[in-house]
Amino acid sequence: MKLGRAVPALFVVLVARAADVPSQPFCRFAGRVLSTATGEPVKKAQVILRGSASSSLSYHIATDEQGTFSFAAVAGGTYEFVVQRAGFVQAAKPLVLAGGDSVDDAVVRLIPHGVVAGRVIDRDGDPVTRVTVEAIQAHYQGGARRYVVAGSAITNDLGEYRIFGLTPGTYFLGGMYHSETGDAAGYYPGSLQASQAVAIHVPAGNELHGLDLTLSDLHTVKLRGVIQAPPGLPLRGVTITAAPCDSGPLGRVSTSVRSPDGGFELIGVGPGCHILAADSFYAGKRYSARITVTVGEANIESLQVSLLPPIHVVGRIHTESGGLPKTGPIFVNLESRSSEVTATGSPAEDGTLNIDNVVPETYEISAALPEGYYLKSVRFGSIDVLQSGLDLSRGDASRLDMEISADGGRIDGSVGEAEDQPAPGARILLAEAERSPRRSQTTIADSKGAFRFAGIAPGDYRLYAFQSADLDAIQDPAYLKRFEDRGKLISIHEHSHEVLRLTPIRGEGEQ
Repeated sequence: MKLGRAVPALFVVLVARAADVPSQPFCRFAGRVLSTATGEPVKKAQVILRGSASSSLSYHIATDEQGTFSFAAVAGGTYEFVVQRAGFVQAAKPLVLAGGDSVDDAVVRLIPHGVVAGRVIDRDGDPVTRVTVEAIQAHYQGGARRYVVAGSAITNDLGEYRIFGLTPGTYFLGGMYHSETGDAAGYYPGSLQASQAVAIHVPAGNELHGLDLTLSDLHTVKLRGVIQAPPGLPLRGVTITAAPCDSGPLGRVSTSVRSPDGGFELIGVGPGCHILAADSFYAGKRYSARITVTVGEANIESLQVSLLPPIHVVGRIHTESGGLPKTGPIFVNLESRSSEVTATGSPAEDGTLNIDNVVPETYEISAALPEGYYLKSVRFGSIDVLQSGLDLSRGDASRLDMEISADGGRIDGSVGEAEDQPAPGARILLAEAERSPRRSQTTIADSKGAFRFAGIAPGDYRLYAFQSADLDAIQDPAYLKRFEDRGKLISIHEHSHEVLRLTPIRGEGEQ
């Protein structure tokens, strides 16, 4: 009987406490989805409000014929606001809704994908079937061009291909074919080297036709040799790759060592310069080897590839006065000039720097610094390596000394055809005029066409503003050369402050 009386009493207390907590009113969130290319509404776009990791809330709706969407009752909170539609680049951004908010005019502009299409033919003009054609984008690392495959398609019986779903930007096309009768490869329009390929600008929503790729017959050979390693390091299973020296994605050949004595054979290596790379991760360390081989008509025998232990880079980063700024984190980046190897480290509070497991290669050095600072000098032992590069290929163990400075210059600018015609979203590049590889900075103009660069090392620069070219394209020296006379030449000195206005450059294929 006592238990029976207690339950109603507990129920009354809980109801009373719940009544003390005011209910949170729901939010309304509505808007439209439009195409950036045409300004027309995008129907059947999927609009998603996805709650944070600590929340299970999620809302989903599709746009109607007018591209509109409306969530009538959304709980307040933090969401990931995602809009996606086949044929468009997905849009996503954080969204915070407080209890009772009412938003009726949200506008999302989706960027349409681009398409490239054409045929693959041989030297006689005959179609080549079952060729995998790749749309390749370039990016820059350590001052060198690197490649990433963004999309692909296989040719049909007429040699035709069509690659869709491409984000607007600059691409290279390449294709490779293997058969019992031989091999063929090429970059658009008909080069064997990625460095000689012709770039193609793909605007938003455009379909480019007639991009015919001519494949050249490819005579391939075998490379045989032995991998050598420090005592105790197992060789079976080590992967060795032959990659073109220009980092092109076509013609890469890999194999795994199957023999305990380190013997290997690479089959189907094409002509030209190749880097043989081998890596083995053992006991928490990365052992690696890199050698350059020039391939001709004949097989190459008796290659010797030696795995070297990693390097532990030690040093110090400091200002002229000796300390470090307290305004933000610092990261030191090592980017290989000959491969895609990178290494990163962050200094301790006293500026001591330790970067472990560094592959013995030559690196370009850069640093992510607090705003207003620049990397003034880098010495490795007695050698200035800021421009020449940090050569660790011989396993040298000198200390790295890096000085940063807050005495750099600053640029505040704006981009537009006129004062009342700003160019929001314009791509801005600040590149050293003479240094090679160039130190550069990039940014994007804000909604008012304004931009800023701070912490600029003293020197001579060219400043470019492109209407819509992608950031990787404008760092390509070959692409930039065509617009060199339209870059604004500017000299930066310690503590200098430049205020200027730029007219946007419309590159090839830009509207």
